Amino acid sequence: MRAYKRLSIHASMGCLAVGLLAPAPALSQEARETGNSASQSDNESDDNVIIVTARLRSESLLDVPVAVTALTSADLARYGTADLTAIGNQTPGLIISKASSGGAGQLTLRGISTSSSQAGFEQAVSVNIDGVQSSRGRAATNSFFDLQQVEVLKGPQALFFGKNSPAGVISLVSRGPSDEFEGYGQIGYGFHAGELTGEGAVSIPLAQDLGVRVAVRARNLDGWMTNNSVAEPVPFNTPGSVVRRPGESEFASRITLAYTPASPFNMTLKFLGNTYRDDGASNMTLQVVNCGTSSAPETTVGGVVYLDPTGDCKRDSNMSNGGVAPEVAANWPIAKQKGGQAFSKYESAIGSLTMNLDYDKILLTSVTGIIASRAETFDNFDGTTFALLAAAEREVYRTISQQFRLQTNFDGALNFMAGAFYEDTHQSFFNSSRIAAVPADPATGKFQSWEKPGTTDGKTISAFGQVTFDILSNLELSAGGRYTHEEKDSVLENSYIHPFLAAVFNTNRFVNNFKDNNFSPEVSLTYHPLPNTTLYAAYKTGFKSGGLGLSAVLVKSTTLNQINFDSEKVKGFEFGAKGKFGGLRAELGVYRYKFTDLQVNSYDPSVNAFTIQNAGGLKQFGAEMQFNYDFSNAFSLRGSMVYNRNRFQDYFAQCYAGQTAAQGCTVLGQDVDGLPSARSPEWTGTAGFTYEIPVGDWTVGATGDAFYSSSYFTGETLSPGAKQGSFARFDASLRLRSPEDRWELALIGRNIGDKRYVIASSDKPGGSTGQQFGSVSRPREITIQARVAF
Repeated sequence: MRAYKRLSIHASMGCLAVGLLAPAPALSQEARETGNSASQSDNESDDNVIIVTARLRSESLLDVPVAVTALTSADLARYGTADLTAIGNQTPGLIISKASSGGAGQLTLRGISTSSSQAGFEQAVSVNIDGVQSSRGRAATNSFFDLQQVEVLKGPQALFFGKNSPAGVISLVSRGPSDEFEGYGQIGYGFHAGELTGEGAVSIPLAQDLGVRVAVRARNLDGWMTNNSVAEPVPFNTPGSVVRRPGESEFASRITLAYTPASPFNMTLKFLGNTYRDDGASNMTLQVVNCGTSSAPETTVGGVVYLDPTGDCKRDSNMSNGGVAPEVAANWPIAKQKGGQAFSKYESAIGSLTMNLDYDKILLTSVTGIIASRAETFDNFDGTTFALLAAAEREVYRTISQQFRLQTNFDGALNFMAGAFYEDTHQSFFNSSRIAAVPADPATGKFQSWEKPGTTDGKTISAFGQVTFDILSNLELSAGGRYTHEEKDSVLENSYIHPFLAAVFNTNRFVNNFKDNNFSPEVSLTYHPLPNTTLYAAYKTGFKSGGLGLSAVLVKSTTLNQINFDSEKVKGFEFGAKGKFGGLRAELGVYRYKFTDLQVNSYDPSVNAFTIQNAGGLKQFGAEMQFNYDFSNAFSLRGSMVYNRNRFQDYFAQCYAGQTAAQGCTVLGQDVDGLPSARSPEWTGTAGFTYEIPVGDWTVGATGDAFYSSSYFTGETLSPGAKQGSFARFDASLRLRSPEDRWELALIGRNIGDKRYVIASSDKPGGSTGQQFGSVSRPREITIQARVAF
């Protein structure tokens, strides 16, 4: 197992440095109305009312005219949820996966997502972390713990959350300081993967109006994958050095400082630092899941096909991932750090500063945010023991944002909100890949095919506002919009090309100056026919900005128009009904949206390059239901059902690997009109229960949850060979709690049926028979966990 000491030092130093130097970012939603970092009890007050901030003000989940799935701290604790992937497992219609290159993560909601393989793309589902907006897929790598609440806002959220949220927003609210000394500590061990976790937090009142909360989390995982790679008589191959994969370790820490005097002014400062390491992200995301017409995973070099003797095409815990020989990696940036063996490392810092002036009828809010991250990875991308196709990447990312907002709370029928937002971003992305088994460059000794740096500098200015009019005491009309002006200046070029490949790759310097202006209106009508009931109808719009594909492969024929992309837009309607009837809380919703110019990035193994496209259009229609029924204080049921139908329109997608003319491949690509988008099951559903009984002064609790998904395509090229069939997954837990909940011992089971299913996939480089690799779900996880509260 890996030690935490070095990781702890790095994360703590980063936390200190950014905390002192950064314009500390924006605290999110729990403070927007009150200016306080509210405790969980504030969010779950009388009758377990759940308070959400989907419209940047505190409202009951049953009153807000937005489709929201809210996970309380109790929901998150049920299965030890501490990252976005696990949050996705608890939310119907939400699929989240890590990736090994490019954007390094993929967030899918209602079947709408953005390819993770393109570093220039921003995700269609953004993540709001204590008020700081992130549209980067790398958020899937971060650890999110000691959370007060998670809100998954479905559909376009442009009015309140701005650009890059056309499919939805995942809003994370961490716990803040309380007015008394308290905290907790917990430790857990997962048996199958050798996963050890430790977590704790302490809240300390420093003065009457000043409090601090410090939370830390550490995790070390050996792995659930077995790497069977062996040395082969193929040039430059060496076996993978680690048998158990992916070999993760991470350390995260958060500090929160809240100043809440009786005066109108209050402020909350939060800072989260994260450090992560693994033995190559491909160990989780590049398992060969379809061999096409071949008998084994293969790689083709110079017309010669090599079949992997230790690889298979099964969705299991076996893989074959070779490394690059040390002499090949010696002059290869990033790759030489581990002597040609796969690895990933990632550091991030996220800060927020929220300041409020609350004059009862008028609330002024300032939200300042910063996100800074650095990631390096080297990996084998042919998915075999031969490791003849490999890439090294480095991304440095920074964004600083500032928002000012004014909200009124007049006694009359008319109220309004107005605000302005500014964001400055910088992204530096370096890729160096080897796609041909050529000898060393006689001048430099390099074996890699190219070295390709790229940068994007962006600025965003937006103004937004909303007017709310109470037509009747129980009938509200809201109308508003957001105007956004965005600029992105990008540069991409091959700074080095192997001389033996000079006729293949482009030497031009590509410069792209992207500008866009967008107005996204939103109108909603909300009716409360009875207490604790809501009917609403809304017209909503959104967009995701365009730019340049920094992961593009620059071959000789590449033009600027082939590697840039336009903004993605959406508009449509949403209708919903919510209500609480005794112990039953239920929500129903129906929606219809039209997406245009969906941003798509897919890999073409025939030329070892990515294809960047804006899809013609996509029509979406769906209906969803969720409920929670409390039979008593001891027993409750919960469930959901989602029907979601996405269909492409007027779109020729790239042909999938191995697709023939008889199967629909043409010179223009494949016509996917009428086909669903990737990772878009038509039916998903959940069902679960919680049961607690007293045993003397102690409490015994049990939970169980089932998840169902119908079949779906897993990759952008809609390959039938990598299509995931319908499946079910089951989770369960047992808990024993002491009086006053001071001690707790839990046994947690995730995916206890050991179902292996593909989350996302791509056509595999180096193959000639239509092979795909992808990210396969973790197998059964059994964890024992102990917790103490004080």
